[in-house]
Amino acid sequence: MRFKQNKTFQKKFMLLGHTVDVHGKPWDIFDSRETKHGFDLLFGRPESTDGRKIGGLPRLIATSELVDYWRRIRIRHDGSISGLPAGRTTLKRMRRRLGFDYFDDIDAFWKEHATELQQVGPRKFSTKHDITPEVAFEARFRVLGRTARQPSWWRTPENIEILQSHITYREKSEKLGISISHSKRLTDRVRKVA
Repeated sequence: MRFKQNKTFQKKFMLLGHTVDVHGKPWDIFDSRETKHGFDLLFGRPESTDGRKIGGLPRLIATSELVDYWRRIRIRHDGSISGLPAGRTTLKRMRRRLGFDYFDDIDAFWKEHATELQQVGPRKFSTKHDITPEVAFEARFRVLGRTARQPSWWRTPENIEILQSHITYREKSEKLGISISHSKRLTDRVRKVA
């Protein structure tokens, strides 16, 4: 038995414009959905290069804005990756096609930033990279091990000078990249030794 296709169920898509995806391929835009991140998700079909009409439902277009957004938030695990006005499967498939993988991205991010994490400290690092301090502390422990600095690192002349200065513990902690309580402990230690 053959079924007749009801014309009322055939959705007509109106051409909204043209764009180019991240690979430089031209697309016809049939749907644009606003996001809260300052760019629109675009849906369409690839433009035909040989004059034939390409059919099917409009697909998510890998715009440079979308790819930049995913690169920016690649290590966040708060729903930002899939919190866009499209289906979860659509977004997952697009991310896979573009080479994004959450676990690989996390590993690559921490390997790229291991030196910075050691030098700056987790609080400044978390502010700079828009992650929570807890995530930075945990990653620091996992990436750098139990001790991030050499034993007696604070005994250098520059650090002793900071610890002996008459600035607040907060200022000392910021200059040394340690917690306020740790700056107090080290200041007391320096006073006892002196």
